[in-house]
Amino acid sequence: MGDLVKEATVKQAMRVGVSTDDKLIGLLIPACSQFIRNYLSHDVPVAVKNVNDVLEYPVFSEYYDGKNNRVIPLYNTPIKVVQSVFIGKTNIPAALTPQDTGFFFSTDRLFVNGWVFATGYQNVKTIYQAGYEAVPADIEQACREMVLEKYKRMTDRIGQRSASIMGQNITFNMSDLTDNVKDLLSPYKRVFLGASPG
Repeated sequence: MGDLVKEATVKQAMRVGVSTDDKLIGLLIPACSQFIRNYLSHDVPVAVKNVNDVLEYPVFSEYYDGKNNRVIPLYNTPIKVVQSVFIGKTNIPAALTPQDTGFFFSTDRLFVNGWVFATGYQNVKTIYQAGYEAVPADIEQACREMVLEKYKRMTDRIGQRSASIMGQNITFNMSDLTDNVKDLLSPYKRVFLGASPG
């Protein structure tokens, strides 16, 4: 899991170049990135270019609880390719169309026709690829704004600089979420009902 905003863009927003606070900024960015992932209840997978300069999306192998239904929201999105689906020991074939028997998918859900995801604990296994070409601009902006605000509060406090802050445990919490940041993240926040990835 990488950072959701680059240090260079944070420093550009701060209008600074080389800074004595580089170490502090370097701690704030991953802490904020992890907080946002926790807030969204999922990762933000991003494709990487291979040696042939072709984007490759991360591969996920996950187990879900069946709830005797025909749809399961997958943990990582947007879904690009579903490689396999098993319900118990049954290998479900890919459907040629959503009307045919087998599995098919949308950008965030897995569906089956002719079967159901039978009730059970971690009895549905799927291997799939998902992710964005780059961190979505809204998420990047939200992370940048949170880092800048946290940095300002930490360094403005009784004139502290990073040297006197470095020993502190740097964390983010719900009080760091401004209304604007919540609005930026809202389209990406998900609640998993009827399925639990394993």
